[in-house]
Amino acid sequence: MPPCGCAGNRAGFGMTAASVITAIRIHLGHPQRIPAELAAKQSAPPPFVAVDLTRLANLAAALRWEAGQVGAIPQGYPLWAHVIMTVIHKLLPWYTRPIQNFSRTAGEYAQELSYQIGVLANAQAELAGRLERVSSLDSPSE
Repeated sequence: MPPCGCAGNRAGFGMTAASVITAIRIHLGHPQRIPAELAAKQSAPPPFVAVDLTRLANLAAALRWEAGQVGAIPQGYPLWAHVIMTVIHKLLPWYTRPIQNFSRTAGEYAQELSYQIGVLANAQAELAGRLERVSSLDSPSE
């Protein structure tokens, strides 16, 4: 029997939908039908850990730059190779334009996702600070 205690479900799957939800709740620290005094004694979740989004921002910028290179004729080749690449590029716009559009769109989406993740991380840090201030006001002084 798996550690989740979820035997007797579909072949190839380790958990039922109910046991997945229960495992998620337990992982997130949600109290499960326990008396109020025991719930009060449980330790608080660890404080928010700052997320370093530098690598994500760098990868999004690199993807955006690379997206601009897709379908472009590379520089630095001999004249004969450059002429051949130009001819191929002009003969296949039906093939290269969708690839260029997809690359551009993927780069823009990655940039926007990295920005939104940064906004969410900042909001999470701000909320964690507020929660800590509120919990310090609510706790009885000894």
